[in-house]
Formats: sequence, structure tokens, C-alpha cells
Amino acid sequence: MAENHKVIAVDLKGFGQSDKPFDEHYSIFDQAELIKQLILDNDLKNLTLVGHSYGGGISLMLALDEDPRLAGRIAKLVLLDTIAYPQNIPVAFRMMDMPLVSHLGVRMVPPEVQARVALKLAYYDDSKIGEEDVEMYAAPLRTVAGKHAMIHSARQIVPQGLEEISKRYPSIKQPTLIAWCDNDRIVPLDIGVELRRNMPTSRLEIIERCGHMPQEEQPEATLRLIKDFLGR
Repeated sequence: MAENHKVIAVDLKGFGQSDKPFDEHYSIFDQAELIKQLILDNDLKNLTLVGHSYGGGISLMLALDEDPRLAGRIAKLVLLDTIAYPQNIPVAFRMMDMPLVSHLGVRMVPPEVQARVALKLAYYDDSKIGEEDVEMYAAPLRTVAGKHAMIHSARQIVPQGLEEISKRYPSIKQPTLIAWCDNDRIVPLDIGVELRRNMPTSRLEIIERCGHMPQEEQPEATLRLIKDFLGR
């Protein structure tokens, strides 16, 4: 994407190499406030927000934000297998809501085992999961701060009040590409269909033979859809 566009790749709070403070402010609302501050501090304009899963939920919150300082800054949205409506989530995430279980599990199960289990759930084709992928996802879980961030992010992945918030999706005016994997076991395709139905300026594209990680499992198809949407 950086060949023809300015790309800003953000490690969200608690993810990648970003700070992982020992607080509980890891909801999509908290993250949206941080991204908004990034936009304002850098006076970013004509933005296309590209959000995957939890990041897609953050993008939706920013599109709905009525702060006048954001007016006109967000031009388009790209939503990949996005958290958008109340839903059942996999048991591994539900266990994060059980304090004793979550703390014991995250601390006692080796990080590489946790990462491999999560990736097998997220991928349609397990053969595409490489050892370097496992290590990349395991690395943050080797620290106490990383474990804390994972627990509190997972607990809030489907936030309270989302049903009421979702009623505002028809008010989003930005042209929106909704791209979804056909075999997503984490955020099912039904969510994407419902999102398309309630966003008049959106279009839905299905990525075949794909689980929950289109940008990793089917990168060429995902990139092609985004480039076409942006007009290259």
C-alpha cells in the first residue's frame, strides 16, 4: 500500500510494541480516543481507516464520533472481519471474563501454545501458519505487561452497549469496504452481512478459503480489494 499511499501502521495500546500499562482501559472506546488523539496531534486529513476485527470496531467508533475536530478528516473506511454487533465469542475469549481462570491460563500455558491455538482458530488453512507467525504472536505474552493487556483486551472485545451503538451505523456516510472471510469462526460472516445491510454507503466483498485473518491468510486478495476500493 505504501507504494501509492501514505501508510501509518498503528500498534494499538497493549499490542505489538506499544505500551501495556497496568490499567483496564483496553476497550474499543478507549482505543478510539487514543487514535483520535493521534489524528489530531498530527493534523491528519483525508484518511482511510483500515481496521481488522477489534480494530474494525475502533474504526466504527471513530466514524460515529461527533467531535467537531474530526469533521471531514475520515474519508473512507475499510472493515475486515470486524467486531460490530453483540455475538457469541469463542470459549477461549469467554474464559478471559473469569478472573481466576484467565490469570492462571495466561500465566501457566506457554505463550507459544497460546499463540498456536489462537492462530489455528483464526486460520482456515493451518498449513499457512509458520513458526515465525507463532513467535510473533507469542512474544508479547512473554511479559507480565503483555499478559495483562491480552486479558483486559479480550474481556472487552465485545463491549457493553454495542447493541445501542450499532443502531447508529446507518448514519455513517463514508464510503466503506466491508471485506470478510468465508470461513471466519471468530466473527462470522453473518455479522458482515448485517453490517452491509445497515450501512447504505458500504459494499461487501467475500474472501474465499479464509478464516479470520484475511491480511495474513489471503494477503494478495485482500490487497487487491483495498486497492480497487481506493482507486489504486
